[in-house]
This record gives sequence, structure tokens and C-alpha cells, in this order.
Amino acid sequence: MKSYEKINKIRESLYLNLKTEKEIEDRLINAVPIIHSQITEDFRLLFGKELKLKDFQIYIDNLTYRQGATGLILNESLSNNEDFKLRFECLIDNGRIWVEIKDGKEISGLTDIVRKIEKAKTSEGHTELKDIKLATKMPIPNKGFFAKLKDWLS
Repeated sequence: MKSYEKINKIRESLYLNLKTEKEIEDRLINAVPIIHSQITEDFRLLFGKELKLKDFQIYIDNLTYRQGATGLILNESLSNNEDFKLRFECLIDNGRIWVEIKDGKEISGLTDIVRKIEKAKTSEGHTELKDIKLATKMPIPNKGFFAKLKDWLS
């Protein structure tokens, strides 16, 4: 999942040469389209669906939020179904991206998405984006396949 690479790059540079919370917040605001774009790409790889950013929240040194962690929350919907709402909670300091379905679990045609997100949920009630399994898995060819391919190509 390339979303984690983006989060880690942001974390590595977030506090460099910044003196105030406002500067950190501005840097996170500038990162929103980058993170949204990459999460959308990862989601498309998982489910073949596009996301639409509805709004976002930023938490910096707020002790009421995850013990003061820096967080970026993206509230998204499916681009073709705005009734299906998701929340992506990016814990910048910890390099985590949690996914939660906020609304629309009962919408027909989206049960595969719901099932896979729910199946990856931990005992703590969080679903890590990277723990969601791909919608379709490509079979890994066995040795006999490569021998037949070699013969065919000869």
C-alpha cells in the first residue's frame, strides 16, 4: 500500500524547520490532496471503486485525541454512491491508516467491501488499510506452468 509510504514521508518532514502549530497544520493541509489521492488509488486496487473527499480534520498535540498524536482524518464517500461513507484516520506519528465504514453498510452491491473491511478488524475494533485483502488474487503459477511456457515459446 503506497498510502503508507506517503504517510511516512510526511512524518519524516513534518516537523523540520517548523516552529509553530500553525506551520505544522499548514503542511498537513497541503498534504491532504496527496494522501487522499494515494488512499483512493489503494482503495481502487482493493475494490475497483473511486473515493470522493467530503471533508477532513487535523489534530496536532491535542491530548484528547489519541494521546496527543498527530492525526489527519479524511471523511470520504464512494464517487458513485455518496450514501456509502468511510473514515480514514491517518495517525501520522505512528504510520497507521485506519478505515471505518460510517454509513451505508446495508447498501446492496457493496457487501464485498463491507465484509472485507469488517473481516480485517482487530480485537481493538480498528481496521488497518494494509490488512484488507485484495479483492481478486492472481494465482501463482507452479513450476510445471513455466516448463510448458518455455516449451510453447521454443
